[in-house]
Amino acid sequence: GVVAGLAVLAGFAKAGVQPEHDTCLMITRSEESCVNGTVSIGAKSAVGKMPPADLAKLQNRKSGRSILSHMAELGIPTATLEGQLDASPTLFPTGDNAKNLVGFLVEAHIEQGNYCARQDIDVGVVKAIRGNSRFINAEIKGEAGHSGATFEEDRADAVRAYVELMHAAETWYKQKKAAGHDIVFTPAVVAGSNTSPTTIADHVKFSVEIRSTEENLLREFTSFMREKAQEIQDANESGKLHIQLPKVVMNKPAKMDENVMAHAHWVAQMQHIKSGTITSGAGHDTVQFANSEVPSVMLFIKQDDPISHNPRESHNAESFRDTCRIIAGMVMNPQLSRETPKKGTKSFTDYIVEQGAKAYTPGQWHK
Repeated sequence: GVVAGLAVLAGFAKAGVQPEHDTCLMITRSEESCVNGTVSIGAKSAVGKMPPADLAKLQNRKSGRSILSHMAELGIPTATLEGQLDASPTLFPTGDNAKNLVGFLVEAHIEQGNYCARQDIDVGVVKAIRGNSRFINAEIKGEAGHSGATFEEDRADAVRAYVELMHAAETWYKQKKAAGHDIVFTPAVVAGSNTSPTTIADHVKFSVEIRSTEENLLREFTSFMREKAQEIQDANESGKLHIQLPKVVMNKPAKMDENVMAHAHWVAQMQHIKSGTITSGAGHDTVQFANSEVPSVMLFIKQDDPISHNPRESHNAESFRDTCRIIAGMVMNPQLSRETPKKGTKSFTDYIVEQGAKAYTPGQWHK
């Protein structure tokens, strides 16, 4: 995505083209949650969804230090950042400011799956990004015992309780899928103890999630899991089984702007690029902007091998080129996404400079 943005701007510079409107390449850090414990730290900070207090509390699981301390070490002016994040408006225009100042936001990303191949398209125009509902590091605590000598009514088997809970979740998921809902389901065992065939397991640690473009489904899953866990625990005759579900981690889904989507398809058509409309199964930074009323779209670069989060993951070079051509065409024809601002309207560049952009930009600032 970053290279695509650089390629478009470099192409303009090489061709001597000056876009009519402000064009900004934005790089947002820490989209993934695996190291820092939450998604989209950079994007959330930009749109006012990551208070400085949270940055101070969040810890990098490898170093044990706060995210804020790592930012300071990198030379980011955190004092200025803390002052700005507590203020309004936000660093990046949102709400009415977004409607007035942002023509469109486009994020290019390698697709995560074989959506393009299945539709026989060159570039995917994303219509929605799935959100997710997750229980991370849930625990089931039972009691160890001999597998042959312990009576059934005296057992508190953590593995069997886990299997029963996941079977119930799987059944619920399949019912929703069969009813036409957009949903995927993933369980994961993290750890367990006394899990040999000769011993009753006394502990299982696990995580589980669903993803969907339907926010109400994410909330329904949360309620279902809590009710089912309580039901399984209460049904255990020994009274020694305890299922502990932590606070759910929920990330909302997002819909892309229909005008901006139509704009991308039109530009693709004008350049004889075969585009198609698809859903993003994975979350992305664009969610934070789209849900802050920034007119947004994602473009998916086709994969040669439809696999993600794997060393074999690779993009199709021709699709990358076509994606860059679509972005360039959108920048050159921004009025197709939004009406051209009236003369005298504050520019996007003026806005971000006022919000302290100079303080965050090392070296020379160019308007």
